[in-house]
Amino acid sequence: MAMLQVVAEQGLDATPEDFATPYREGKYLVWHANGQARQNLLEGIPAEHAGHPYYNPHADDIDFQIECDYIGMISPGMPEVAQDLCRRQGRVVNHGDGIYGGMFFTAMYAASFFEDDPRKIVELGRKAVPADSACGRIIDDVLGWHVEYPTDWRATWGEIEKKWNHDLCPWGPTENEGKFNIQANFNGAYVALGLLYGNRDFLKTIEITNRSGQDTDSNVANVGGIIGTVLGYERFPKRVIEEISPYMDRVYNHTKYSILSATDVCFRLAIENVIQNGGKDAGEELQIPNQPYTYVSETE
Repeated sequence: MAMLQVVAEQGLDATPEDFATPYREGKYLVWHANGQARQNLLEGIPAEHAGHPYYNPHADDIDFQIECDYIGMISPGMPEVAQDLCRRQGRVVNHGDGIYGGMFFTAMYAASFFEDDPRKIVELGRKAVPADSACGRIIDDVLGWHVEYPTDWRATWGEIEKKWNHDLCPWGPTENEGKFNIQANFNGAYVALGLLYGNRDFLKTIEITNRSGQDTDSNVANVGGIIGTVLGYERFPKRVIEEISPYMDRVYNHTKYSILSATDVCFRLAIENVIQNGGKDAGEELQIPNQPYTYVSETE
């Protein structure tokens, strides 16, 4: 909500310094990459370097990945536009795979407006990150295991654990207390797992991701947002609509937005984003530019 507010107030060309303001001045608690970034910013480290591993040992943690959803929501069918915004916001708290995780998620959101095949959505998201990155390689593995175990998500989960659950957070529990893996790529794999095996069932998708473990609240929020974009609110399970309805107008602490008002802002920004990038508002329809799902390096 705080990052969405930055774009709503500063515009689609918001800078890393614009995004740094709520991290630096926010009264809410933050942890891991967010927490270290806040300390870095308060010490005077420039916004564009606050997420770099030289200053931030949590550079590849999950933080930006769990704060990127709105970028995908305002970039329908425009993964390259989403990548650019990911870089500007993400580098304040993360670097490398920590930012690539956000690019993976926002590309899946961009695709979710037009695709209803979860595997296709994951494959398109995969194209938006570097092939040799840990984020890219773990998603390649999950896609491959999905072919090998097409109906057994637990088998794929087990393969993820065996190969990838080793890069532990420096602030997590000691090895004797259990593994605490908050890496973006590892938790992102759980989101892909839920999408691939959820069969477009909203609650099943969430359940699989939740039961995978680790940073479950964040992962479930991300996977619910992506499959929710595929389905649309009117196709949510009746139980879900009934349970969230009392909270739709509740304003979130430290922000000015509720779910409903944030939705309105995302809708407005999506239209602005489409027009700014070569699309057209044709009244009841938007003509959206066709962008390839590919990783664009900063040097290109």
